Amino acid sequence: MAAHRAARSMVQRPFSPVLVAWLLCAMTWPVSASAGDVRALQQRGRTLLAKGIDGSTTFKQLIDKIAESDVVVYLDLDPFDERKLDGALRFVGKAGGARFVKVWLRPRRIDDEMVVTLGHELQHALEVAADPQVVSQATFAAFCAKTGQSDKPGRFETRAAQQVALRIRAELGRLRRGAEGVAGPMVACLVCRFGY
Repeated sequence: MAAHRAARSMVQRPFSPVLVAWLLCAMTWPVSASAGDVRALQQRGRTLLAKGIDGSTTFKQLIDKIAESDVVVYLDLDPFDERKLDGALRFVGKAGGARFVKVWLRPRRIDDEMVVTLGHELQHALEVAADPQVVSQATFAAFCAKTGQSDKPGRFETRAAQQVALRIRAELGRLRRGAEGVAGPMVACLVCRFGY
């Protein structure tokens, strides 16, 4: 009986109301909301974008390249998301000639760590932008399986994103050393869910 109710509920509500509302906002959000086509959903996300652009040439190049693509990136720092990851990239959908992805970052970390992880995820967004065949959840899943290396089911990683993170970390470290004389702590490794 409970299984029948759950199946009937899924047929009646194939999309969660939160997802539908998020998609509607994503497709109508003003372009001027933030840098290029990377749009932060929270103020702290806008702060991270500004820090990344100001502190890292590599980060700024990622933003510029995304702005030239058909991919729109939404940045979400949802503190209630229970994933045990530092960051994740999800394909949201395609509408009006644009493809939408969502970058999620674990917000309970210092800003420099989050900027490094954000740059890492933006590299993944550029990898999606480079493949015009990624237009749905199914094609995104196939893309992840084809281009990424997996250590766990549903998790994919690319060497390019790992290298971008290292460059951004080094550039932010140089900025801090110039201002403070020593580099502060940085995240030792990145865990990313680049998948579905």
